[in-house]
This record gives sequence, structure tokens and C-alpha cells, in this order.
Amino acid sequence: MERVKRTERGVTLLDLIVSVVIGAIVLFAASKLLINFGNVSFSFVKSEASLMGTAVGAFEEISGKITEANDVAIFPAAHISAPSIAYPSSGCANGSCIQIRVSPTNLPATSDHSADSVFTYWLSGRKIFKSIYPGSVTGSAIAGDIDTLSFQQPPGALNKVIVQVTASAASGSTAAVQTSKENLVTTATMRSRSA
Repeated sequence: MERVKRTERGVTLLDLIVSVVIGAIVLFAASKLLINFGNVSFSFVKSEASLMGTAVGAFEEISGKITEANDVAIFPAAHISAPSIAYPSSGCANGSCIQIRVSPTNLPATSDHSADSVFTYWLSGRKIFKSIYPGSVTGSAIAGDIDTLSFQQPPGALNKVIVQVTASAASGSTAAVQTSKENLVTTATMRSRSA
């Protein structure tokens, strides 16, 4: 009977080094992919949070002022009667500007509106601006990345204003731009304390 020759060969040091190097390359590539994915996700979440913070903040501010209002005028239909404040020359188009007259809370209800504040909100470029009379008539930006801003009074409901804000923000690298969008709509009812 013939004996079968077996060649037994174990793992050599060279085999071990090659497998460790290949494994390290695969792990390095996987970690780079994971880090890049994390950065893109973080950038998207950050822009979404920033968009929501400014858009919702401006939206709630405008809606809140309307609920405190004695009078509201939407461009181009009307201007606040007293005190009379002009609309800003830029940014006002059909229903995109509003003036809100609010009485000081510490004064009794009266038809004298000389102490009232007039808040004007409008969209210019992709920013919502606000001016306060008396005070800053030139206006300051309160929100960015805004696509549209509109105000509308429903027929027969002169104490209600529909406020709509749409906003979008792009995030991520130029290769993989992601856009987050928000559409905010509410109907605010004026209090009309001293109208």
C-alpha cells in the first residue's frame, strides 16, 4: 500500500500581514464613507433646524402681532390710517406687505391711536424685514431663506388674516445638495382692543 503524501501548510507571517493590510484598507474606506455621510446628515439637520428656527420665529411673531392688533392693512389695498406710515419701496407686491397697529397694553381703550405702534413686515429678496414705528422705520431682517410671504383677509371676515410663509434651505456639498422646505399657514384673529 502506498502512502499518500500530504503537504500541510499553516498560515505564514506573510499571509497574516497581507490580510491585516487589506482589512485596514477596507476599514479606512468604510470609516471615510461613514464620516462623510455623517457630515452630510449633520449639515442637513443643521440647516433644517436653522430654517425652522427663523421661519417659524418670524411666522409666530407676525401672527402674534395680528392677534394683538387694532387695525391691519395689507398692501396694496390699504394703509394704516393713524399713525400713517408708508410702506417700504422695495419688496411690496400683491399681498406681501402688512402693517399692524397695536395699542400699548398699559393704556385704557380709546379711539386716540397716537400712542400706537405700527409694525410693518415685508419680503425683500429671500428675507423677511420688520420695521417698527415709532422706532426703526428702515427695517431689519428677522428671517432668511424665505420663498414667499403672503397675507390675505377672507371675504366678510375683516378681523381675520391668513398668513402664509414658504421657506427652503439648501444644505450639503455641491455634489449632493439637499433642500428642506417648509410651508406655514395660519389664520390669525385680531383682538381689536381699542378700534
